[in-house]
Amino acid sequence: MRTWPGAGETMADMLTMIINALVQFWVFSPIFKVIFRQVPEEGEKGEETSDVEAGPAKAN
Repeated sequence: MRTWPGAGETMADMLTMIINALVQFWVFSPIFKVIFRQVPEEGEKGEETSDVEAGPAKAN
């Protein structure tokens, strides 16, 4: 039976790459959520307001 030379090393490298990616995801995701937090603007707090409902702006 013939095997590929270096196949075990390649599989170990791929497994290491996947483990590193998962660790980086779980470490950096919460950090990025804190850093890049989106603050809702004044009309986006759950209230659906449109320009038609609010009426035209009055000029004084």
